[in-house]
Amino acid sequence: MRFPCIYYKGKTQSARYYRYIFILVLILIPSVILPASTSASITIQKGETLYKIAKKYDVPVDLLMKYNNIGDPTKIKEGTEIKIPHVHTIKKGDTLYSISRHYDVSINLILEYNHLSIDTPLAIGSKIIIPVSSTIENGHGHDDERDDSLLWPHSGKREALQGKLTGVAIYGEPGDTIVSVSTGTVVWAGLYRGYGSIVFIKTGRDYVYVYAGNEKILVEVGDSVHPSTPLGILGRNSHDGMARVFFCVYKNRWPIDPSKAPRN
Repeated sequence: MRFPCIYYKGKTQSARYYRYIFILVLILIPSVILPASTSASITIQKGETLYKIAKKYDVPVDLLMKYNNIGDPTKIKEGTEIKIPHVHTIKKGDTLYSISRHYDVSINLILEYNHLSIDTPLAIGSKIIIPVSSTIENGHGHDDERDDSLLWPHSGKREALQGKLTGVAIYGEPGDTIVSVSTGTVVWAGLYRGYGSIVFIKTGRDYVYVYAGNEKILVEVGDSVHPSTPLGILGRNSHDGMARVFFCVYKNRWPIDPSKAPRN
């Protein structure tokens, strides 16, 4: 999702702009966070069909069939285990090279998992399977030693947000402190029903860091922050009672892998 090109003048209007952006972002947060991996496995329950599952997880039926080697979707029975792949929606400007770089996965693997050839055109709006087990599992790249040294808002277990939102959910306990991973300025801070209190940090290079899931905010709009500056106190999510911070990063209003965002 790209931020809408709407600009306001003045501090109050700027705050309104970032709040508006985040409301749009939250609309795209999936109601289910799949277990972090190349695919999540689910068991078909009574009354479920492949078509219902495809709609629920926003994955085209043909990709589900391809990923699970299913020939006839009408013959799927109750109790069958189905793997849900991570998918990427093709947008304007996407190439196999840019997608492989974004997800840190080889072009050949993308072609193999999607039964494509190097000459297959990428239609805008179409979806492809992304075989990125370690990237999705850890919310960062393949070099675990390098990435584990990164500063994160919380030290808890990370799960990649799947669906239309790029980012990670980091699990903790109510009352834990959430910290900034970068230097920047607080451009919006406030409550959004269902996702606790949210903080937006903007840097001088057009990066915007989003921290959601706070029960209490410790900063105000206009404050300058640095790596490890406390931003808020983690609370429980009203949807499922879990305590986790939703961490997303945008560059020039485009979402990026949080592990690749600057920490200074």
